[in-house]
This record gives sequence, structure tokens and C-alpha cells, in this order.
Amino acid sequence: MFPPLRPLIAIAAALLVQAAPAGAAPSKQSAAPQLPKGVTWEEKFYNPKPDKDDLVLPMPCGGAMVFRRVVVPGAGLLDDRRVVLGGDDERFDIAERTRQEYVMGGFSVPKKPEERHFWLAKYEVSQLQSAAMAGGECPSPSMRQRLPAVGAGWFDAVRFGHAYTGWLMQNAFDLLPREDGQPGFLRLPTEVEWEYAARGGVAVGEADFQSKTFPTPDGLHAHAWYQGTESANGKLQLTGLLSANPLGLYDMLGNAEEIVLDPFRINKLNRLHGQAGAFVTKGGHYLTNKDEIRSSYRREYAHFDMTKRAASQVETIGFRLALAAPVITDRNRLATLRKEWLALPSSRAIGGEAIKDPVENLDRIAQGLGDLDLRHRLQAVGNDLKGTIAARNEQQDRAIRAAVRLGAFLGEKIEDDSRRLAGIRKAIEGVSNIAKQGADVGDREERFRKSLEASQAILNDTINYYADTVTSTATDYDGGIVEAQRKTLTAELGNGKLASLIPYADIFARHVLNFQRSRKQTPGVWAAEISGERKSQ
Repeated sequence: MFPPLRPLIAIAAALLVQAAPAGAAPSKQSAAPQLPKGVTWEEKFYNPKPDKDDLVLPMPCGGAMVFRRVVVPGAGLLDDRRVVLGGDDERFDIAERTRQEYVMGGFSVPKKPEERHFWLAKYEVSQLQSAAMAGGECPSPSMRQRLPAVGAGWFDAVRFGHAYTGWLMQNAFDLLPREDGQPGFLRLPTEVEWEYAARGGVAVGEADFQSKTFPTPDGLHAHAWYQGTESANGKLQLTGLLSANPLGLYDMLGNAEEIVLDPFRINKLNRLHGQAGAFVTKGGHYLTNKDEIRSSYRREYAHFDMTKRAASQVETIGFRLALAAPVITDRNRLATLRKEWLALPSSRAIGGEAIKDPVENLDRIAQGLGDLDLRHRLQAVGNDLKGTIAARNEQQDRAIRAAVRLGAFLGEKIEDDSRRLAGIRKAIEGVSNIAKQGADVGDREERFRKSLEASQAILNDTINYYADTVTSTATDYDGGIVEAQRKTLTAELGNGKLASLIPYADIFARHVLNFQRSRKQTPGVWAAEISGERKSQ
């Protein structure tokens, strides 16, 4: 249960005199991170599955909280990453239909200018951590207190992050990550940050990123607590008992649903509606049915319980914190941002009418000028711009044809690999029949089975690569343009030595268009269609 936080002034006063005791307890695991001074809790209470690249920050009462780095590729300050969030389950369309969003981390890496990152708590905030931050008598650590701190509301979670940041500023200022010398601060993750991390970020391919959940090779029960006797069985569970997601984050799905920073807005086809409501929770919980556990899970909760006329306290709701940095760290950062901003392309609306073609926009302006010299100069600029746009469009067309060609090549490889597998299976069957007749086959069957296993792994990798290519092409390019470039590529292939790729290019383009319409990934069906063995669903 989440204990009520005292007013912030009282919390700050209590925490400033309650500095963490000195003397760090050394980790007993070789992979564990180095602990900061002042942490006296046993590691099992706050980091049951340590990793060497964990970020450990101290808390009051000798406690600690652990964070994981979430990388977002992007070199420039304005170079954010486009991601597709939401899902394709029609039951949840009004809240979760797929949409494009953008994410970027606030911290840079000096030796890796092409990436930025933010930090996300490795586990949900526990009852022990909540009690340590409450400002009263320090709790005695116990395993039961490793349960998530549920019953929290949005204001509770925001105050918790605010109070914890204040404590760190006073007691562990030098341990906070920095950007341009400015220390980071704790807050709730935005919904985009949360879902980007839950899906696996850059640790997974595009197809896996847009799947219902991150990859769960050992089954969903190995990663998430949900309703059912094979899982949570109706009970909240200790944090960190199951396996992590690809970024090393635990309990992102199930157990306690988690509060994010953004207010709730319904989905209006492919974007969020303008009306902002109450608060959003993500990930599902221990009473959620297995078939409803998903990365896109989002639900609205009211801030106040109208029947009790008090703040809402729901026993399935908890939270985890993000460690973020300010956007404008100093004047130099502001100047750099402005320089990059001015370099961005822009479009404006004139008289309420959006001008999509900048050349047309320039021509309209030029025609309205009385100064002939200025008009001619603007028209010359327009011609130069037209040439630049044409060159850009040509580059895009080439990129699309390259993507379709790659998809065709992968499709052909899938069919070749499938035929090879079928041949190996037939050989195994033949050797097995010979052995049944009493003939000595030596270790041929074992060698064939090893070859079968290796070939199956290769085929699986190719199918996953194909699915990633379908997904990224469908996300980056308009379907009409893909189809137009597919026709151009067909003509190119037909005039060369790669005419055999044409049927696979046709299938790949069809899979791209189907995915754009349905947002459903079906790698197995795609592979079966490619090999000519489509099975009814």
C-alpha cells in the first residue's frame, strides 16, 4: 500500500536531517554495479537481479533505487526518433489504435554523438522505498516490502519524484547524471518514454518493437504477472521475480499497472484527441487476463473517487520513475537549439490554407510583387528549390526500390531455406526407415538432425529480418509510392539477370500494403505465402 506523503515542506525538512548512514554494503555478485556510499540495505531488497551497467542511487534510511539506460539514436539536439505506438486490437481502438509519436533522451554520451538516452527505474517503486521516502521512522527492510507500492495516485507519484530529487540534491548531488553540467531530476516517464522502453527500444527489431509484447521466448508467464493459476493467481507479486524485458527492465507488463506523466486522451484514428482528461496507467496488472497483456495497454483513472469524495486509491496501480534532464541547460544550448531549429524545413498556412508545395508558395508571393527584379529573383529561388525537391524525391524513390529489392531477396532466401529444410526432413525420414529395417546407418541421422536445427535457426533469422523490412518500409513510406516503385523495380529486374526476384517483389509489396492497412504482423503467414504453402487461419 502506498503511504500518504506529507506536504512537501515537511518531507524536505525530515529528509534533510535524515541523511543516509555511511558505509556501503559490498555486492556479493560479480556482475553487480558498484554501490554508492550510504547504501546499507541488502541488495536483495532493492536490486534482486543486479547488472554491471545499472545506475544505483541512494535513498533515505540506507536505501537505494536502480535505473537502466534507455538509448534513443539521434545525433542532433532536434534529431528525435519516430516510433509507432498503440496496437491493432479493435476492442481497444478508442484508446490504443496505432499512431506515430516521437521520443528522445535528454542525456548525451561524449564518445557516442550519434545517440542520446534517458534513465528508467529497473523495478516498480516498492513498499520499502515508499516507506523510506515518507519522512517518518526508517522501516526495517523485509522481503514482503519488496511488493510494489500500490494504491498510488498521479499526485502521489509526482510528489514522490519531487521529494526524492530534493533528497538527492542535498545528499548525493555528485551521483546524479549530468547534461552540460546540469544534474538530472526524477519524474514520471512520459507515455512515449514508457512504451518505447516497454517494447524494448533499440534492443529489438522493428517487427518485434511493433508486436503485441516484446519477445518472450520462454512464454509470457516468464516475464509478466497476470490473472491465472499459472501466473499471479490473483495476488500482487514481489518486484523482480521474473525475467526482464530486452532492456533489463522488470515487471513492465503485469503485476502493478504504472502511472505515466501525461493526461489521458482518446485516440482519434491515428492521433490523440485534443481533450486532456485524468491520468494514464500502462502495462496491465496482476488481475489482467493473459490475452489482454500488451505493451500498448493504456487506461484512464480519475484523480478522485466520487463515492468516497477522496483521492483515488486503486490496489492495482503503482509507478516507476524516470531520470531526465532539462531541455535548455544553458545559453549555449539555447543557441545550438536555435541554430538547428532555423535549419529545419518549414511550412506555413496563408489565409487558413496550408501550402504543401513550397515552390507554389514562392510563386504566389512572386506574382504578388510589383518589383520585377525581386520577382525574378524569387522565381529563380523557386526553380532551385524545385530542383532540390526533385533530387530528394529521386533519392526517396531509390531508397524504396532498394527496400523492395531487399524484401524480394529475403523472400527468395526464405523459399530456398524452406526447400532445404524439407530436403533434410526427407533425408531424416529415409535414414530412419532404413534403420528400422535393421541396416547400419551410423551417425547419419544425428548429423542430419543437427543440420536441420542449424538450418531452422537460419530460416527463423531470415523470416525475422523479412518482417523487420516489411514493418520499417510500411512505416517510412506511403503505400502508393511503394507500389509505384515496385512497378519501376519490376521493369528494372525484367531487363536484367534478376527476373526471378519479380514474384518475390510483388509479394513483399503486398505484405507492406497489408500491414499498413491492418497493422498486424504475421511473419509465419508471410513466410508460408512466399513458399507457396499458405495455411488457412
